[in-house]
Amino acid sequence: MEPMNGVPEAAWAYALREVPQTSQIMVTATPEQARRLAAELSCWRPQTTIVTFLSSGETPYTRLSAEPRALQSRMGLLTQLALGTQPSVIVTDAQAIGRRLPAPEHIECQCRLLAPGDHVERSQFLKLLQSAGYYAAPRTEEPGTFSARGSVIDLWPPNDPKPSRLDFFGDELESIREIDPGLQRSGAKKDLFALGPARLIEPGPDLAQSSRSKLLELGEQQKLPSESVRQTLDRLSAGIQDPLLQALEPVLLPLRGPLLDWLSKETKVVLCDPEGIDRELEGIDQRFFSGYEKLIDEALASPPESHRVERAELWRRLKSSNPLLITPRSPGEAQNINGLDDMVARLRLTPESDEDRLLPLAKQIQRWRREGYLPIMLSPPGRQERLRQRLNGLGLGLRNLATQTVVDWSGCQPQDTSAHLWLGEGRQSTGFVDHQRKRVLLVEHELLGRRRSSQAKAHRKRFRASLDQLNPGDLVVHIDFGIAAYQGLTRRIIDGITMDFLQLNFRGEDKVFVPVERVSVLRRYDGGGRPKLDKIGGTSWQNRRKKVRRGLLEMAHRLAQTQARRQRSRVSPIPHPGSLMEDFDAGFPHELTADQESAVEAIIKDLESAVPMDRLLCGDVGFGKTEVALRASFAAVASGQQVAVLCPTTVLCHQHLRTFRNRLGRFGIRVEGVSRLTTSAQMRQIEADLKAGKIEVLIGTHRLLNPQFSYQSLGLLVVDEEQRFGVKHKERLKELKAGVNILTMTATPIPRTLQFALLGLRQLSVIETPPTNRRSVRTALAPYHDHLVQEVIERELHRGGQIFFLHNRVRTLPGIAHHLQGLVPQAKIEVAHGQMKPERLEEAMIRFTEGDVDLLVCTSIIEAGLDIERANTILIDRADHFGLTQLHQIRGRVGRRSERGYCYLLIRKSEAALSDQARERLDALQRFAHLGAGFQVARADLEQRGSGNLLGEDQSGQVAQVGIDLYLDLLAEALAQVQGTGSDLTDRLDLKLGRSAVIPHAFLPDAAERLALYEHIGRLQNDQEIEALEDELTDTYGRLPDEVDALFMAARIRWRAMPMQLAMLQAVRTKSNRWSLMAGFHTETTPIQAQDLVNWVRNSENRCHLTKSGRIVHDPADQEGKDSAELLLGFVNQLKGLLPKGEKSGP
Repeated sequence: MEPMNGVPEAAWAYALREVPQTSQIMVTATPEQARRLAAELSCWRPQTTIVTFLSSGETPYTRLSAEPRALQSRMGLLTQLALGTQPSVIVTDAQAIGRRLPAPEHIECQCRLLAPGDHVERSQFLKLLQSAGYYAAPRTEEPGTFSARGSVIDLWPPNDPKPSRLDFFGDELESIREIDPGLQRSGAKKDLFALGPARLIEPGPDLAQSSRSKLLELGEQQKLPSESVRQTLDRLSAGIQDPLLQALEPVLLPLRGPLLDWLSKETKVVLCDPEGIDRELEGIDQRFFSGYEKLIDEALASPPESHRVERAELWRRLKSSNPLLITPRSPGEAQNINGLDDMVARLRLTPESDEDRLLPLAKQIQRWRREGYLPIMLSPPGRQERLRQRLNGLGLGLRNLATQTVVDWSGCQPQDTSAHLWLGEGRQSTGFVDHQRKRVLLVEHELLGRRRSSQAKAHRKRFRASLDQLNPGDLVVHIDFGIAAYQGLTRRIIDGITMDFLQLNFRGEDKVFVPVERVSVLRRYDGGGRPKLDKIGGTSWQNRRKKVRRGLLEMAHRLAQTQARRQRSRVSPIPHPGSLMEDFDAGFPHELTADQESAVEAIIKDLESAVPMDRLLCGDVGFGKTEVALRASFAAVASGQQVAVLCPTTVLCHQHLRTFRNRLGRFGIRVEGVSRLTTSAQMRQIEADLKAGKIEVLIGTHRLLNPQFSYQSLGLLVVDEEQRFGVKHKERLKELKAGVNILTMTATPIPRTLQFALLGLRQLSVIETPPTNRRSVRTALAPYHDHLVQEVIERELHRGGQIFFLHNRVRTLPGIAHHLQGLVPQAKIEVAHGQMKPERLEEAMIRFTEGDVDLLVCTSIIEAGLDIERANTILIDRADHFGLTQLHQIRGRVGRRSERGYCYLLIRKSEAALSDQARERLDALQRFAHLGAGFQVARADLEQRGSGNLLGEDQSGQVAQVGIDLYLDLLAEALAQVQGTGSDLTDRLDLKLGRSAVIPHAFLPDAAERLALYEHIGRLQNDQEIEALEDELTDTYGRLPDEVDALFMAARIRWRAMPMQLAMLQAVRTKSNRWSLMAGFHTETTPIQAQDLVNWVRNSENRCHLTKSGRIVHDPADQEGKDSAELLLGFVNQLKGLLPKGEKSGP
């Protein structure tokens, strides 16, 4: 074919759509280009199988593990090829195409095909997975992992886009189903399952033995100490996946030629930008050589030529295949295809409102149509109607493409002169103009802003400490007996019934075995320090608990009075803006998540009331709290009231100002900001206009709290990250709050704020649903080392990203920047800190935001506010000097889109030299690295800093007496008592089901997971929750054992028994082999009247009688085919009929 000249990168997929449908391998310079091309090509050729074979951008001499997505792409393709299936299109990059690979037979011998009905010895299959490089994990959330539970094995081979669930019946594979990696729920059934290796190298004793002589020889060549070689062999034999094993691939594997050797001879090679590929190959050679030279004095490493085909040889191989060349430039000729960079830049100069942004675009579209061009605008699937709403009113004739899933200009009707723009669905990163064929492709997110779709809601994560995190020796609090040391789960058989217990050791030799179904009587102890254990039968615990209860009762009275005063306050109601709100919503370029919608609904409802709102909005960084605040602000302004938005930093103030102006400006709403960037003259003008009501929304730092600002009608105060303000500012904040609706936004609420919300003294909304494709930020703790910092920065630069390097000392910041410039001379570096001149700081931030800077060396000034799409790596120097919530906020600056973010916690001392507090903070940050972890971070911060006090006095001593969880429970109990609402904080029912109700070890081998499931079942409140968990477990684990079914029956019985305050309920087998049921009540609290109980027994046709101790003994008449649990459930349902009206609950 003729070369394709003058095709910019934006149109590569468009240009390649007409390449004959033979087997093809397309080569780009970088993995980012390859990934983008593959995604865009699927839009033009949806019926074509397109796969990637990517490098991760690093050399094999790095100390960083291979990037998972790149490893998945390589192993996935090699498995397909080894099994005899070559995809229609393979997209790869310059580094990956030159990589030496083993022969196909090396992969093929590790592959296995499975189908329902196959006989698979389960234990041998699990060993096979481990030998193929798969890791056991609690959940299968990444390629190369598996989890075994009950009759189910979840498994994610790299050659599959999603994990699969293999359900066994004994050793027979009963079914194979695809599962959603996020929700872990199963989907479509599969008739065939191809299992390939997860990685090329799987360390172990066999590999160490077979490669021993080669490694010793390599060590002699490098003149390394024998101890260094021995350590490598020991680690290899121990099965440790050391990242530096990549440097030894040629020694450990029989590497041969490149990927081209694996492909059919008819495969067409396509080179996208050959000059760019050559430049990249030259850079790769330099990086490989440099990495090798740095490593050979420290560790074993094979030379670069053993890892990859030499550049000249690779070019000879590529050119001999008569490749198709796509070049972005046409020397001496006009470009036939142009990108839209200039148009995008012009649109970004007018960001004040949607209308300002769209009008120039509409005029250009009309101009194109007059000149005979056919413009198509793409939006992501399912978003076309929202796009149409945004474009309505611009004088454009809008039409839908006839082919919704394929971009095809044949679907446009040129003769329709009233049509200006055709709307289609598809995923493209950028648009272009084809002047030769008079075609225009516009991409919505490039011109109008990126969309985010809603996602299925994840399970709510509790703030309370989960007992599944307990380790033997950890302290717990038993409500009745006090502080004890948890010793683990133990199983006993009592009267032929298998039961699980939590063993607790008290002072001396005292032990208590708590049945797992009564796990609700336990709390983790998080009161600080290591108090003495209590003694069974002693008075110390009872006295301490009584003392805490008395103090809390006094506090509850004060809290109730404070709450009552606020309830008596009155504000002007803010009615729903009606259709105006719909117009405002249409300007949002994303879709609200389910949690955002719930929060908006709750806030609007609060504002409609005359009682002042005091709502805490919790949501992890980047989860969309600002959009919720925008809608609340719009509602307030629409009703004629003013809004104040308080921010902790100048950077965040500047970002909010830009966002609020962009969204509110088109409605004629004036938004102003006050910070240290505001001049004195501007401050005086803002002060006057605010008082006169000419400013509807004022956004500011602590300057906004200045008494000089007076409002004409302040209706809503939005406080962003309240924990960042000092005591003096908070006192002024209290004055502002009087008689005003309050919305407090935070990712990691301060303990006092969180306690108020948990106790119901403030309304609470939680945003836990992350944006689509958001991935958690990987967090690693490491000693500072120049080699590591250099590798991390170069890795991010190579994937086209930006980096933060946070060093929190202004005096030494320039020196750090200079040192980093020496490590990565190719990087464009900028410095930012709070002591810079305002205009210089603003310039630095803007340059980084717009991508003109690769590496921002900064202080914690970036802690809140910056939202940079390409910033995906942050290195925090001396991380042990930061607070936990501060570190969580800082980490939230990266990974705010679909790319994986990385956070490196660098320390300048050994881990052993860290203080206990610092180690706890850093451990907690690594432990709570999942999406939406802000609540857990706040919980850990509460544990580490102590609870403080709700009203200002020191309550930490009381918390130390009983632990945080029980302290909060007792406070809630005291509040309920003061408010006269009653309180059932604990399940005090002694239930003996008459059958085993445990989680078998074979069903769930991990003790921590068993304890977590026991706790989860113990917290279920109704049949809907019980059935939902049963469905989830059945789907995740396969058939539920009878013992687990019994646990759910016990849960159904318990929640029905709670309103009756039953003390005991049991089923006992009699000598006549019938079941006898017995029930006893907590006489001091049960709402059932004694006379009603006596009458019910009299009318029971001699099936019931009362014992002298007041217990009911019941002999059910119809026991045929029923087990003891079913009979107890029926008995409890009968007893519920004795409850007074208004006390009954449940079905």
